[in-house]
Amino acid sequence: MAESFLRQSTVRLQPEHLTLRHREILQLVVEGRTNKEIAGILNVGVKTIEKHRAELMRRLGVHSTASLVWHAILHRLVMPPP
Repeated sequence: MAESFLRQSTVRLQPEHLTLRHREILQLVVEGRTNKEIAGILNVGVKTIEKHRAELMRRLGVHSTASLVWHAILHRLVMPPP
């Protein structure tokens, strides 16, 4: 069953296709940070983070934060949290 899911979840996005900002945001999402916390860390508005996060989810073809984190770690787009 898991093998079937892995075969279906082909990610078109490679690490080199992510902007530095997307990688920063993705890393912070993987670390469990909220949009508000990420906005504070990066000195931008919450809406900006929401837009980046939505774009990341669209590019990866996922619809939840859990799937976003799973794909990011599985495909080594970011480092898993310590």
